[in-house]
Amino acid sequence: MENAQQQINDFLSRRFKWTIENFSELNAKKLYSNIFSAGGYRWRVGIFPKGNDVGHLPVYLEVADSAALPTGWSKYAKFSVAVISQLNNKFNVTKEARYEFNVTKTYSGFKRFIPLGELYDPERGYIVNDTCIVEADVAVPRVLDWTDGSKTEARLCTTIQIACDEDLLDQIGKDLHFDLVDYDKVRSFIVPKGMRFDLFKAKVATEFGIPVGRQRFWRWGKRLNHTSRPNYLLLTKTGFQSFSQDEGKRVFEPLLANNAYLQFFLEVERGQDIQEHSFSYYSPGNGILLFFKLYDPFKEELRYAGRLIVECSCTPMKILEKLNAMAGYPDDEEIELYEEIRFEPYVMCEHLDEKMTFHDCQLRDGDIICFQKLLPFEDAEKCRYPNLPLFLDYVNNRQFVRFRSLEKPEEDEFCLELSKNLNHDDVAERVASHLGLKDPSKIRFTSCQPIKYRGVVHLTDMLVHCKQNSDILYYEVAETPFRELQGLETSEVVLHHDAKEEFCTIVRTPMKEDSNALLTLPFLKGNSLSAAHVKIVEEIFQKHGNVLQQVQVLDPTFKAFFLERLASIVELFRSYTATSITAEVLGKLKHLIQSLACLGVKVDWMESYYQKVVSSNKYVQRQLHIEHLKEQVSTAEIALQGLKDQLVEAEKEITVVHMETGNETVDATTILNPL
Repeated sequence: MENAQQQINDFLSRRFKWTIENFSELNAKKLYSNIFSAGGYRWRVGIFPKGNDVGHLPVYLEVADSAALPTGWSKYAKFSVAVISQLNNKFNVTKEARYEFNVTKTYSGFKRFIPLGELYDPERGYIVNDTCIVEADVAVPRVLDWTDGSKTEARLCTTIQIACDEDLLDQIGKDLHFDLVDYDKVRSFIVPKGMRFDLFKAKVATEFGIPVGRQRFWRWGKRLNHTSRPNYLLLTKTGFQSFSQDEGKRVFEPLLANNAYLQFFLEVERGQDIQEHSFSYYSPGNGILLFFKLYDPFKEELRYAGRLIVECSCTPMKILEKLNAMAGYPDDEEIELYEEIRFEPYVMCEHLDEKMTFHDCQLRDGDIICFQKLLPFEDAEKCRYPNLPLFLDYVNNRQFVRFRSLEKPEEDEFCLELSKNLNHDDVAERVASHLGLKDPSKIRFTSCQPIKYRGVVHLTDMLVHCKQNSDILYYEVAETPFRELQGLETSEVVLHHDAKEEFCTIVRTPMKEDSNALLTLPFLKGNSLSAAHVKIVEEIFQKHGNVLQQVQVLDPTFKAFFLERLASIVELFRSYTATSITAEVLGKLKHLIQSLACLGVKVDWMESYYQKVVSSNKYVQRQLHIEHLKEQVSTAEIALQGLKDQLVEAEKEITVVHMETGNETVDATTILNPL
């Protein structure tokens, strides 16, 4: 067995090699490796040689001496395990995970690491001379010890992780797009539970180079929607963090006493003219700490823009100039605002009404507002993801897929970046475009078995290989379109000729019943749909085959409701133009689309189209307003020219009249006297 430890950035990493001899003779249900150390903890690898009744080899990483560790212990680790091919490294199977081990969760791993059939395949070389090799890489965060080097028990210490603006700037748009920071990549410290707050801030000042008076700490907290945000400011009764010793005991020290693990956001005020303790005044219930991200639809980039403390009674309209300054835009640049709400199990990013107060928008400390330029319609047409919700949905669902030809199943031929929500036809179109094929329907895909035409809902379903998620799809190009090929019966015909030689050929003949005809679908019979709505539903199924697959598994009662609602939405869209549609109608459409999602059916294309219509309507309304203003200006210019012409005529008339008076000076105050 081999192992080696090294420091990589802020992680301590150790590689452990486990050589298992006489593998086929193992009778134990579960087998453990020798114990090895990483990051101050002792670990071991466990496997189930016979498969643990799942047909696969399970592989786990476990904390070896968990029973001997102090109460409340926990340890975060990034780890990977690999089964090594002794013939060719390209067959190596490696899987990675991140996990926080603690007193109730002492192990983590993969129940279906590799199929037993592949494990014992001699051509892959996982077992050679009855020997199997398993490797594990374990990386744990490097932690600064502020316990003065004393061997303080874990239960008497607290691990504190601190993130600041620089961490958000480094990570958002690069390592992550959702939430604010990955705390696995920020600095960590071990402090004794009795440490005073002023001493803690002095240590932070030394480590970060930030004066004590410019530090303000927010505690990070988890929300019910599985996001994490800084939502609690450590404050004295006067609203500041310059704690006296008694106040430190009341606010800071209880946090250390009751938590083995804390996460803080360090708010820092920077600048030469900024005095210490010059933070924006914050009062819980009256102020809100907001974070801002900027989206560029042309570059398809998202970045951290900054943060502000705003008043609850304030509206977004009042901070637009500050946001433009963050982005480097002119003060009067028109921008759109969105609130990033959550990303699991799906992306939720909603448009923010600029005229409502932050309180009425239900914003609170730690919330994230994303903004972007308001794009004219012609510019939006040039962008793949013209608005932020579309971009975040793309990021959340993107999948890199390796494609292999069935003629060379061991070699990656090309790789495409796709969306997990693409249906079978969409994937075929992308592959056909890459291969230069005119007819995508001639492409047939295979994972562990051939994939039926429109037999799965999404790309994620296509990538399931023997009940394991994969990133590989096999393909072949047929002479007959796939949808027609699937409707043919295949027969093997043996032909003879005079020399008594024979050869086989494959003959395909049409099936007697067309199982793909939409009108024969059971749930379209006897429901309450009108003839017009049935026609709309057929159009939807033909263009979005994944909808058909999803509806087929719904309860019969919900099928009729879903189809009627879906057809009503399409019909309502078709009743308006970009000019005539009103905000009231858009609100009704949004409600109808949301009601579809409640049934668990994905209609992402409908939501995307709705967002596009909203943007188009905004553009059209502004365009109409501009045209109206132009008409008013033109009318005013005509009226002004008329007044100028009248003025010229009046001046001519007064000259003539003046001559008739004998050029005498007469004005409005001249007294008339005939004598």
